[in-house]
Amino acid sequence: MTQEHILVFGRIPQKYLDQWEITSDLSLRKHQFDVQFVEIPTETLITKMQQLTNHEREIAQQMTQQLITDASPNLQASSIEENRIVEAVELYVAMSHFIEKYHASAVTIVCRPWIQNAEITTPCIALMLFQESGVPAACQGDLDALLTMVLFKRVAGVMSVMGNNFAVEGQLGIGHCVVSRRFCGTNHVFNPYYIGDYHGRQASPTIHPKPSTNQVVTIARFTHNLTRLILASGVLMGNRDLPERCRNTLIIQVADTKQVLNTMKGLQQHLVVACGDHRKALIEYAQSQDIAIVMGE
Repeated sequence: MTQEHILVFGRIPQKYLDQWEITSDLSLRKHQFDVQFVEIPTETLITKMQQLTNHEREIAQQMTQQLITDASPNLQASSIEENRIVEAVELYVAMSHFIEKYHASAVTIVCRPWIQNAEITTPCIALMLFQESGVPAACQGDLDALLTMVLFKRVAGVMSVMGNNFAVEGQLGIGHCVVSRRFCGTNHVFNPYYIGDYHGRQASPTIHPKPSTNQVVTIARFTHNLTRLILASGVLMGNRDLPERCRNTLIIQVADTKQVLNTMKGLQQHLVVACGDHRKALIEYAQSQDIAIVMGE
């Protein structure tokens, strides 16, 4: 594997590393994945947003209009002011500046500063746009989830999404405000979607797409200092917009929901999902790296 540069926007709090058991040894990640991490302070990113060039702001305006135009008028939606959507896309443009500067191929961001300050946008739209452009993008500074997304792209050539995990009427729910409009679709056509707010807590835009159902998906996550890979498969039954949850909840039928959830006990709550059955490719990679497989089914 050739070395990749991965951007980390914001400093990952020690609380995240301790409480969620995220691999904290960056040198371990660098060695095993042949990646170079580049940390960009939150303040630097905000400054870049404030200092976008006229051309960059024009790009953000054009992308915003396309985002609004392509949204399905017949689907449920929240009232989001256009200027908030523009701001969300400007964050994507600002982050793209650093992606190009460092020739980065994946990105994560520590979201809490953006969530706690209602005056600035959350990074949901930006991360979605990166995923749609083929750049693995993870929230909450969750590097283990991000590396799982990188793994899906490397060994299976597919993009993936991450999300919290919980039971929904006996099935596995994967909840997140960042789901690609192309998830379980095609590379050329967006799934129907609407623009909503940050699950009712902030007037910042998020996207709720309607992917095709009855499709096989693969569920995975690195854990325990990259020595284990949680792995399961299931069938995508739908995407629901549940109260008190993130904007999207992928409903996945697995053989044993409780067993999948038990594999995450005591760990960071994010699982990663990709369309298609990629277990063989992931198992072959894990065996080549002496990584133990923890079957979630």
